[in-house]
Amino acid sequence: MKFLNFLLKLFIFLAFTSLNAQEKFLFSGEMNKKPIKVEISFKENNNASGFLQDLSIKEKFPIFIGNQNSKELSFITRQSKDKNNNILIEHCDIRLLSSKENQYFGMTNCGGEEFEITLHPNSNQKLENAKIVSAKEIPDEIFRNNKISKSEIIKAYQYKDKLGFHYTFIAKKGPEFIKTLPHEMEDSQDIELFAQSFLLNSETKNYDKEWQIYDLVNDCPLDISGDFFSEAFQITDVNQNNVSEVWILYKLGCRGGVDPLDMKIIMYENGKKYAMRGSEKIVISYNENTKNNNYTVGKYTYDEAFLNSKDQKILEFSKKLWNKYVFTPQD
Repeated sequence: MKFLNFLLKLFIFLAFTSLNAQEKFLFSGEMNKKPIKVEISFKENNNASGFLQDLSIKEKFPIFIGNQNSKELSFITRQSKDKNNNILIEHCDIRLLSSKENQYFGMTNCGGEEFEITLHPNSNQKLENAKIVSAKEIPDEIFRNNKISKSEIIKAYQYKDKLGFHYTFIAKKGPEFIKTLPHEMEDSQDIELFAQSFLLNSETKNYDKEWQIYDLVNDCPLDISGDFFSEAFQITDVNQNNVSEVWILYKLGCRGGVDPLDMKIIMYENGKKYAMRGSEKIVISYNENTKNNNYTVGKYTYDEAFLNSKDQKILEFSKKLWNKYVFTPQD
């Protein structure tokens, strides 16, 4: 059974790793044709706990996962009271019998009744231990011989996955006349955008740069734009392989009217870069006949890394992220 094998591997992994944080997994599904949510937290001591929630009645039942030698995947302890206010306890076994396309099918047995159950991992789950930190919390050594300073940081994350301990942040210079850049016009402006990620080296205890994004608008005499979407900058584990995905979205350009800005999504996973490039979608006119707005195109193209990716969860997430931020209303 794929899901049970996954759990056994995860138990073994946790037994031999130095991870201090709990690993938490979220599932959604159906039980007896009713919507349910399942949350399971795996701990260092090979135990796990969580809850199953019946979304139709908002009731939660605690879950306790057995050890790796247990034939049953898990059981639910359900507490209720009788007429005399005595607490009754029922045990509900969950038996996952098959899997298909990352969904898991089985049966539960509660109070002598068997219900069908279906589970599938939530595909938009953020990395559980990723947290936003201030620039002051980032080690000073990261900024030695670095082109950017702590004061230029917009947003930063600290997180841990199976690769190790990371700091990742976005930063911006400008709009201003940046003297280190080449110019043909004295009254032009520049914007530089940076994203950097550093991984703690377990041997040297130093932070090694994993990757960097650098983009700019240079020598612009018109309306200059260049900004990250701070909310879109996020750390996820969409495919639940315990390797973080870093998502960064920004727009930039030099324009003299209502031309759309260039728009890019860059994602890094395990040091590999994935990119979507296109333009924002803006309203350019209103059609009185159709009563609809006319828009600029707002389309994108994938780079080869995305095109060659067979991870449908990653591709679906990237499309949703693009569509969420592609539209820019004009004043």
